[in-house]
Amino acid sequence: MLYLDYSRRAGEWIPNEHGGRENLEAIMFLRRFNEEVYRHYPAVQTIAEESTAWPQVSRPTSGGGLGFGLKWDMGWMHDTLQYMAHDPIHRRYQHDALTFRGLYAFTENFVLPLSHDEVVHGKGSLLAKMPGDPWQKFANLRLLLGYMYLQPGKKLLFMGGEFGQWREWHHDESLDWHLLEHSGHLGLQRWVRALNRVYRTEPALHAWDCDPRGFAWIDCSDREQSVISLMRRGPSADTVVVGILNFTPVPRHGYRVGVPRGGFWRELINSDAREYGGSGIENGGLPSEPVPCHGQPYSIVVTLPPLAAVVFLSEAVTPWNEAPPESPREADAGPSERPAPDYRAPAPRGALGTAPGPPDGDLDAPARARWIRAAEGSAHECDIDRPPAAAAPAAERTLSPADAAKRLAGLIWALERERRCSMAPVVLQYVFETVRTELQYRRRAGDLDRTLAILTCSREVGTT
Repeated sequence: MLYLDYSRRAGEWIPNEHGGRENLEAIMFLRRFNEEVYRHYPAVQTIAEESTAWPQVSRPTSGGGLGFGLKWDMGWMHDTLQYMAHDPIHRRYQHDALTFRGLYAFTENFVLPLSHDEVVHGKGSLLAKMPGDPWQKFANLRLLLGYMYLQPGKKLLFMGGEFGQWREWHHDESLDWHLLEHSGHLGLQRWVRALNRVYRTEPALHAWDCDPRGFAWIDCSDREQSVISLMRRGPSADTVVVGILNFTPVPRHGYRVGVPRGGFWRELINSDAREYGGSGIENGGLPSEPVPCHGQPYSIVVTLPPLAAVVFLSEAVTPWNEAPPESPREADAGPSERPAPDYRAPAPRGALGTAPGPPDGDLDAPARARWIRAAEGSAHECDIDRPPAAAAPAAERTLSPADAAKRLAGLIWALERERRCSMAPVVLQYVFETVRTELQYRRRAGDLDRTLAILTCSREVGTT
């Protein structure tokens, strides 16, 4: 529609008034169409199934675009399906097919389509395209769908793909719903349901689908093991999601991945869970370590299941857009409307170690205690007078440090039973750093109170 010579041989088309092959009338029609649709129905989306290199398909007409809301990413579909069709032992040689999209992912507002075009006319169903035995075919398809949901861009999945129909789609026949009586198909359907739930409830996975701030590679170069890791973020500074994908049937134990901040990383979803038909290799949750990796200031050590996608959600208290700018990737990909405060990451330290504290400008809000800061802990601060505290009830005054430690141990034990993993390092990190931050605030507040008292006293003396 956009080109006068599309599917026409030389001599079968007439150039436009400028001598070019662009269909100017069609371009005017599409722009007018999109303008009217969005003027009268602003809540709808117009989506272009466009496979050429025509620029600005999903850009506003005021800037020279066609005005569509979204555009199919046909290149991603072809590259990804071609990659997934390879035997895992050969995927290391096709690794660029997974990462090439990063060069153009934000030039348009893209939809990632696994459409009807790919499951008709002898191409085979999505499940039939996957290599390996039946278990590996289901695992590969779960991995493919997990990869799609982690990539920036909206998602399109044609009916039948969500439960792994074996045969191609036919317009005269219904879907093979009876396949849900088999565990593999039922597990795949549960996986798609879980992906939709997580995609809907985690803003980091959808809010910035068409914004480069919402995506960053952590490591896209491990072609030898066919593993990629990436990060998703959203407008809220509270959450950041990390996805790690293993495209081989070999489990990877002790695999270290860089993460942007410290604290606990909870396993949000895992395609190898038994409820989805996997082998049941799961992590549960992991505390980060202050070991830089992949350009990130912290890292986690994970067990990667075979042919699986694993997604972790950060439960740290440091907002990602105010995290220490240790990583050039983080500094470049973060929001530009406000610079990150001049915080330095806490150096690895013991219980008595120290590191620089935050600037005084941030001390006027106790809510900043959510920050994981390093307290100054200098000998001079130990001599500062504490502000007077309200008298505690008698029951609290008799509480010994040993009793307080036992209560904390009980809380940690309850949390470990709930999470089914070790929580002591993470909780103690939170306790130590939050308490030190609060004490630092109170000491600075005491300094301010004394300074104000001295100034007030001096003014009164000067007046008399």
